[in-house]
Amino acid sequence: MTKLSSAKGPLYLQIKQIIEDRIIHGIYTVGNYIPTEIEFEKEFNVSKVTVRAAIKELVNLGYLEKKSGKGTTVISHKQADTQTKNKNFTEKLVEQGNKIQKIIKDITVITHEKDSHLFKMFGTK
Repeated sequence: MTKLSSAKGPLYLQIKQIIEDRIIHGIYTVGNYIPTEIEFEKEFNVSKVTVRAAIKELVNLGYLEKKSGKGTTVISHKQADTQTKNKNFTEKLVEQGNKIQKIIKDITVITHEKDSHLFKMFGTK
């Protein structure tokens, strides 16, 4: 049983830190399941709610992926960049200080012969 101390802060954060360290140091490897909530409850002598809070933190940081009825899998051995998560390429560029603008450089009207392949596809223009 791993000893936790209420003097060191919330129990769920202590458990989160222990699991995170195990992921970073390769004890729990990418693509594999971590122990079950019940196993962590026994190891740390805490409630299911405390274990779930710790795991939720690690999911939010991008270390774990939780699938109901399947278990919790390690998806990364390093913390996800939460500042760029779920943002498109343009948003990332703007955040980095880049100025984005659209410029029409040139417009050319092209006409096609009536029997050409392009005319059949697009019409006269």
